[in-house]
Amino acid sequence: MNRWKKATTMLVLLTAGLLTGCGDSSKTEEVHSFAVWEKTEDAAYTFSDGVTAEKWKNEKENTQQYRYRLEDGTDLLQTTDVLSPEEEIDSELSGFCGLEETAQENVRAYYQKQGIVYNLEKELEDAYEDYLACADSREHFTCHEVSQDVMESAENGTYMVILTAVTTPKKLHFDGGTTCNYQTAIFDRKSGETIDIWDLFTKSQAETKEELAKICSVEDTTVSEQDVGPVMDQSQILLFQDYLEVWFPYGTWERQEFDKGFGFEYEKIGGLLYDWAVPSQKE
Repeated sequence: MNRWKKATTMLVLLTAGLLTGCGDSSKTEEVHSFAVWEKTEDAAYTFSDGVTAEKWKNEKENTQQYRYRLEDGTDLLQTTDVLSPEEEIDSELSGFCGLEETAQENVRAYYQKQGIVYNLEKELEDAYEDYLACADSREHFTCHEVSQDVMESAENGTYMVILTAVTTPKKLHFDGGTTCNYQTAIFDRKSGETIDIWDLFTKSQAETKEELAKICSVEDTTVSEQDVGPVMDQSQILLFQDYLEVWFPYGTWERQEFDKGFGFEYEKIGGLLYDWAVPSQKE
């Protein structure tokens, strides 16, 4: 999910005045090998102890990418957001080109309203708490990273599926480990109205979850039905063009060390989905 490029050359500080001749030295640009960061706010966020964080924007990144920096120069949090499915194009899927005009308008409106789904304030507070703890223990602090991505994952003649993926630090003390949470939205190709994912299955929601729990335990011997069954309400059902995935973010069950996904090709779960609901099927 990380779309920014790491800087590989020495940091060069340039003032906007030097670049434009306007004489405004209040805005500072940082030029890396592939990125130009411009300060957009001096005090974008204020913590309870009065410390403030500046906000910087990556001017060369197509997505919305920002950094929140403390007064001592420490980069506290970096966010990268793709907020529209039109920004993520999969050459194997038809995307918006396959939607009726009314459907396109409705889907656009849906994601304009959705915006950022993660809690920015919480992520800033968590990062600052980690920063203070690292300072107290004289440990290295790693800038926290959060990203949101929106992309089409599957389609057929009836609908298109769009996933919103949010990647956040796995633990409060960030060491590079992340966890990903998904939201699945299904849109009628003609109207753009949303379709309930459980309407795609031949059984009730409870029966479908029970059946998926059994399949997970059969396909993966590292977990049992007793492990998966009780947490199926926390599972995230993801539809891709060639397979269905049952996704469990880190922390779903006790002693879970990483995100866990169970993927099943549609022919292996035949009868669980209606024929018309299989993504690879075309009308």
